Amino acid sequence: MLECDEDEAQATKRIIDAETGETVGLLYVWEDGYAQPMWLNGVCANTDLRELEDVST
Repeated sequence: MLECDEDEAQATKRIIDAETGETVGLLYVWEDGYAQPMWLNGVCANTDLRELEDVST
């Protein structure tokens, strides 16, 4: 199956555990504006959102 650009989401924020400061997921936004979390090790209830750092520089 070929991938289509219309079916791609972009990571826009890091999801941070509010107590530990550890990254527990990423927030992805689809082209239609729908935001969806991707959890690294299961859902974490007490979270904050942080900007993604540009790791390429």
